[in-house]
Amino acid sequence: MNFNLALAQYPIHFYKSEADWLKNLDKWFSEAKDAGANLLCFPEYASMELVSLIPGHDKMNVKEQLVNLQHFHEKFLTAFTEMAIKYSVYVAAPSFPRLIGEKYFNRSYFVSPTGNYDFQDKIHMTRFEDDWGISPGETELKIFETSFGRIAIQICLDIEFPWASSLLAGSNVNLILAPSCTETFHGLNRVHVGARARALENQIYIGVSQVVGDAPWSHAVDINNGYAALYGPIDTTFPKDGIIESGCLNQFTWLITKIEPLKLESVRKDGQVFNFKLSSKYPWSLSSLGNLILKPTKLF
Repeated sequence: MNFNLALAQYPIHFYKSEADWLKNLDKWFSEAKDAGANLLCFPEYASMELVSLIPGHDKMNVKEQLVNLQHFHEKFLTAFTEMAIKYSVYVAAPSFPRLIGEKYFNRSYFVSPTGNYDFQDKIHMTRFEDDWGISPGETELKIFETSFGRIAIQICLDIEFPWASSLLAGSNVNLILAPSCTETFHGLNRVHVGARARALENQIYIGVSQVVGDAPWSHAVDINNGYAALYGPIDTTFPKDGIIESGCLNQFTWLITKIEPLKLESVRKDGQVFNFKLSSKYPWSLSSLGNLILKPTKLF
């Protein structure tokens, strides 16, 4: 079944109240729904804008901010759940640095129009996440079973490695979302090149959503460069460069694009090349099978 995907080019806002945050969130959901979106994807660490609501946040270092940010977790999750229900859409919420026990995980919640949800934790940590004290997620790959088919999330750096995407594609996932937050153009391009490579290797859709614009008040996400894009196979019926849609750098907007799963099936069966079929023969694509656990979750 075809559906419309909305990929956010999302700025870090400064809020004076929770009401302002909820009003802005409702605005973004409303705009995506009005454009015909069935699935919304927000970028990595966009939840850090909630730090602006912490009294005295400017006098805290990032680790102290993360401690205080936990007080907003339930409100954050409730807000995205209620918005998904209100607008009858699926949504990959901005990733949230969630404290579990004594460890923080970079967690992306996936919420259904019924309010049910699950999450994917980031597996590969960047150097700044090591500095913040964020821990690698367990080697569990979630597969979100939706009314539009199977969808998965690979957060930022995770999309730059082939093994997880290969396993997900081999489990009938047609779309992988890659929410990310990148400061430099090197980082921006690593994510997009990785996403294009995964789309090529697995003959699959990869959707990138990124934080855009600067937030000089934030110690954590002060400089951001990015844009949204949807990538697919480089084969017949798809664009010659595999770039299905691409947004403009650092604009605050949604990129709305169409996902057509049957086109993937056609290319995999009768395309110019058989990347998806051949990839299972290579040892690297199976080397992590014993360590990575695939876990389907029904979110109808």
